[in-house]
Amino acid sequence: MTDLTRKLLRDVTDSSDSIIEWCSSKSIEEYLSDRKLRRAVEREFQIIGEALNRLKRSAPAVLGKLKDVSGVVAFRNRIIH
Repeated sequence: MTDLTRKLLRDVTDSSDSIIEWCSSKSIEEYLSDRKLRRAVEREFQIIGEALNRLKRSAPAVLGKLKDVSGVVAFRNRIIH
């Protein structure tokens, strides 16, 4: 595994961990009423999607071991556009 692959996988896990940490104690109402939280979560999903896109080009074999990558990338694209 290359250093780039490790870095991209770390980006995915760090961003995922942040989303879980910030949202696990929130109700949907609290989440929806907190603009800063929503924006932070959206940014983390953007980071995850970008890292997965880069993995698709640089390490497709590694990407193949992950579940629903295309769905996550599509979600990222929807957030951005």
